[in-house]
Amino acid sequence: MGTEAEKGEHEIRVMQEFAEIARDQLASHGGAINPDLITKREQREPDLLCGRDNGEYVAFELVRNADQDLAKFLDKIKKADDPNQSQYIRGADPTSQIAKKKFSKQYDTDYPIELLIYFEGRTITPDDVAILNLKESTDWEDSQFDRVWYFGEEGGYLIWERSID
Repeated sequence: MGTEAEKGEHEIRVMQEFAEIARDQLASHGGAINPDLITKREQREPDLLCGRDNGEYVAFELVRNADQDLAKFLDKIKKADDPNQSQYIRGADPTSQIAKKKFSKQYDTDYPIELLIYFEGRTITPDDVAILNLKESTDWEDSQFDRVWYFGEEGGYLIWERSID
């Protein structure tokens, strides 16, 4: 994706779209996000700091759900002499592996942290399969995240929420 500034602008746009589409779900789980109160953060912090309609703030780490093999394949087709020639590729769902990579990171913030995994057309996995795989293959209790969201082709979904004892 270009520079850090371009990446930050892109992440803000993704979050604004997610905040609009998943407004009701967000409102039921911590509070709706105010699209005007989303800011890019520094390197050791989660990607974004978001103000909620209730006056609270939450940090969000964003990660794009992308199959790197598919991305390379699509780039290869774009550069081919005959991009209309038939091609074949086998795909796999990268969603759980992408999410697990975020576990090893330690974020420096005073705010609760939530993870947003978002789809942008670089995977062939349908939303329902990605969501099922995220729910079944990941032990979120071991993460720094209080909630995990998936923003796919069909909308925004709460995948997991830390239990409050």
